[in-house]
Amino acid sequence: MNRYAHTLVEELHAAGYAAEAPWPTGGECEQIGLQVGALEVGITNGDAALPDGEVHDGLIAYVSARDADGDELDAVPLPPGGSIVDAVAQLIDRLT
Repeated sequence: MNRYAHTLVEELHAAGYAAEAPWPTGGECEQIGLQVGALEVGITNGDAALPDGEVHDGLIAYVSARDADGDELDAVPLPPGGSIVDAVAQLIDRLT
């Protein structure tokens, strides 16, 4: 279990987002989901989220939004030291 993913859920809850409990996707990676209107926002924590095999253990790497059909609409990478709440808000602002 990835403890950092649980910390991210707590941060999202504190900001008023109804984030789901994280679930494992393999290795040390975990996925967090939240629904914002018609958008399904997914947050992947762990190495598998990063393009080109980059490694940033313990950091959120990728915040993406999908429509009701499951098609990815947009994504925001979260840099080291970045805020998950800011990344989610940025993604929502870009899509609404």
